[in-house]
Amino acid sequence: MTFKQHHKLDSKARFLIYQCVNSKIFNKISKATTSKEAWDILEKTYEDGEQNKKIKLQTLRRKYELLTMEDKESVADYFDRIQELVNAMRACKEIISYQQVVDKILRTFPPRFHHVVVAIEESKDLDIMQIEELQHSLEAHKMRIDNCEI
Repeated sequence: MTFKQHHKLDSKARFLIYQCVNSKIFNKISKATTSKEAWDILEKTYEDGEQNKKIKLQTLRRKYELLTMEDKESVADYFDRIQELVNAMRACKEIISYQQVVDKILRTFPPRFHHVVVAIEESKDLDIMQIEELQHSLEAHKMRIDNCEI
């Protein structure tokens, strides 16, 4: 590859980087003379260092351990909350299986759901149960409970 071709490709790469950032970030990288230099500035500015990732993961693990469903919280909201937390942990390279999440959900439901949890544990194979299937089952039971209370 000739110097001219290399310079042309680098200019295109820098242009694409510039197009993908807002004006505040652009000000940080506008003085870069190569795409590599611009990328390095972005990496240093926004990359979580290994120490930060470890601290963030420890915080997320603690939140996960303490997570329980609130009394007035809907099943869907609780599943969204736990899924958001699990996704954040996975983004930090934590390995969490679907079965671990299913087990966590079943352990952390409030006492008013214990009979439902027992029924699910007895009637379903939790080793292969998907999170969506569990959510559907719990929401169906919740609807039945709510209809009986009316």
